[in-house]
Amino acid sequence: MVRLNIKIDALGARELIEKATALAEDRQGLYAAMATGVEAEVKDHLVKNYLPKDKRGNFWERVYESTEVKVSGSGATVALTETGVALRYYGGEVYPGKNPSRSGPRRGQPTKALAIPSAAVPVKRGRQAAPFQMGVLAYLRRATSADPDTVGYLVDGVEKPITRGPKAGQMRIVPKPGGRLLYTLRLVTRHSADKNILPPDGNLLEAAERGALEHIGSF
Repeated sequence: MVRLNIKIDALGARELIEKATALAEDRQGLYAAMATGVEAEVKDHLVKNYLPKDKRGNFWERVYESTEVKVSGSGATVALTETGVALRYYGGEVYPGKNPSRSGPRRGQPTKALAIPSAAVPVKRGRQAAPFQMGVLAYLRRATSADPDTVGYLVDGVEKPITRGPKAGQMRIVPKPGGRLLYTLRLVTRHSADKNILPPDGNLLEAAERGALEHIGSF
């Protein structure tokens, strides 16, 4: 019987053994490198497919800046933490609840309707302004033929004195002539799922592998 023997020279393989040992001890560093690769892939995908689409409220720029990497001894996660991005990804319905504004007179209070801004509402600090930031607003009821989920509208308003009746002399708010439609008030908004917000699974896997190989090559 002819045998083919392969002898491993401990001295010649020492460098490889040291690298393998270091990698085994630095598992968390490997996970971090893989997660960094995935994060870069997600950001690149957003730049190519979403950032140019909607500059009005800078939403996708905030999504781009909201990536978060967490690493532990058992793995790593990459998350998009911007409020609203999960709703865009999974889809769903939104109903009035507590006012989510970070500031303002009704912060944290129950709301009766959702105020959906129009393109006429300016952007302040990366977000379209809330109604309380828009000065005097007048309320218009929806037409009877309108979508039943629409309650009414907020438009530019102006204060005018009441000239007749028991409230004569008091001020009231009426729509401003030539004023803009600023907000549509709705009982619910419905959002379709957009699974293209994240790159395909295959791209993410390749990005993780590239990160791992770069990390291994650094030893």
